[in-house]
Amino acid sequence: MGSEMCIRDRLSGQNCNVWWIVSYIGKIFYNVKYAGLGLLKSVGLTTQLVRLSILTEKGIPNPQYFATVLFLIFVFYLFYKFYKSKNRVFIFITAGLLIYGYTIISLRVHENHLFPFISIFSLVFFLHPILKRMFIVLSGVYFFNVFLFYGLGEKSGVFFPRHLFYIDSTVILAVINVLFFVYVCYYFIKHWNDLELISYKKEF
Repeated sequence: MGSEMCIRDRLSGQNCNVWWIVSYIGKIFYNVKYAGLGLLKSVGLTTQLVRLSILTEKGIPNPQYFATVLFLIFVFYLFYKFYKSKNRVFIFITAGLLIYGYTIISLRVHENHLFPFISIFSLVFFLHPILKRMFIVLSGVYFFNVFLFYGLGEKSGVFFPRHLFYIDSTVILAVINVLFFVYVCYYFIKHWNDLELISYKKEF
């Protein structure tokens, strides 16, 4: 994971996260201000990969530092909560949340990086309704993230129309994904201790 954050010169590598939304908004701003396109037409254009180096060349602060600090805070907070937890099954929940947080917060993340979350949560999703909710929603996010970019494969010729709703469907999916992440963070901050009471009781 860490090597991916340093190698790719992209805000987001076709991953529908917060940086994909930033790429979309940045393209709208560029098209309206510099390319002479109208706002309505710019909103309906297909979102493309945005090079991080272009931003820094124009004097825009490198968002890598902000993303790294935010993710480290997220990591340390989860480790703290796991340390305070008495139920060792929370190692799976913590690992899954770390992966999910990485795909949302970090730069240069690709669409396939959410798959380890699905693998881990397939072991624990039945332990609590919020875990089941996360497993179902994020399995859908992963499927549509891959399907919107690759369809059923280049040779199949089956692709989802990305502008079915005028706005690029990948941006809509990114908004859903980010809002769900906020909801998940809020839920676990508020109910982590409650989960210790109602989750699977046996120690590993």
